[in-house]
Amino acid sequence: MKTVIVIAKYEAHVPDDMTVSQIQDLAEEKIREQLDCFSLYVEDYPNEEEQCPMFDLDDVMVGTETMISVGGD
Repeated sequence: MKTVIVIAKYEAHVPDDMTVSQIQDLAEEKIREQLDCFSLYVEDYPNEEEQCPMFDLDDVMVGTETMISVGGD
């Protein structure tokens, strides 16, 4: 089995004097209570037992700038 990572980007405009550290724990708590995990139904996959992969939240990162490189299949 391979590991698949799903990346979601949330964006907010905050006052210049508000720091990332002030937001980090609050954002992580809010995301974990709203969407800690989800599953997908892959309609055309032949193995019914593995047709619904479950995605669990691994980490929440907060920052002002990010670069993401994504690989293929």
